[in-house]
Amino acid sequence: MEGFVTLKKKKISYSDVGSGQAVVFLHGWMDSKVVFDNIVSILSKKYRCISIDLPGFGKSDLVNDVSLGKISRMIDAVINRLGIKKFSLVGHSFGGAVTLVYASRFEEKIIKIVLISPFITFKQFSKSVFYIITNLIPFLINKILKFKRPNMRVINAFKIAYLLSSVDLYKYLIKVRKDILFVYGRHDSLLSIRPLEPLFGVLNNIHLAIYENVRHYIFSYNPNDLAEKITLFFNNNKLK
Repeated sequence: MEGFVTLKKKKISYSDVGSGQAVVFLHGWMDSKVVFDNIVSILSKKYRCISIDLPGFGKSDLVNDVSLGKISRMIDAVINRLGIKKFSLVGHSFGGAVTLVYASRFEEKIIKIVLISPFITFKQFSKSVFYIITNLIPFLINKILKFKRPNMRVINAFKIAYLLSSVDLYKYLIKVRKDILFVYGRHDSLLSIRPLEPLFGVLNNIHLAIYENVRHYIFSYNPNDLAEKITLFFNNNKLK
């Protein structure tokens, strides 16, 4: 089932399929909730799966405030409207950043957390990507704004990317006490795992699932295997 929640005249799109314990999915930058369709089709056989279009993406309306704090509060309002009291949270890429900020504010509602190729710190960007974000994006925003009908969704996405170039979420990550499953592909050229590796042996609540020959969109390579790992994690079983 697909629907909308209206928050202060802004519509937020979501899909809600399956039954059982709730799992909320937050997609990455320039994506939408449909990116999770394959893995949701598997997990919805055991769980109630809610996928949300983040503000300004997919079918959700644009908002002026694209800060992680504002977006996390909107996500919480959607979850409340759907009557969900306890749930696990799955975030991919930029959605992983929103997940961490959300967890820092509403941890009492969360059962477990899955971060798939998440953004944690700008240090994960390669030098070339970081240069593009910090130098080219402001130039492009100014150019687009000069059009008669500027594409505000593109500007919204660019603003978020520029915001992330100065964000470091370590302080949020180390405060979260819920179990977290980190899922990474070794060949991820967008967000490198290397700056995060020192944390993995220190924080006892972090569990790892590493795919050796996989890039950023892990769930598009083998959704069945990833769904199995997530299910094992939810059930407190040892990952294969």
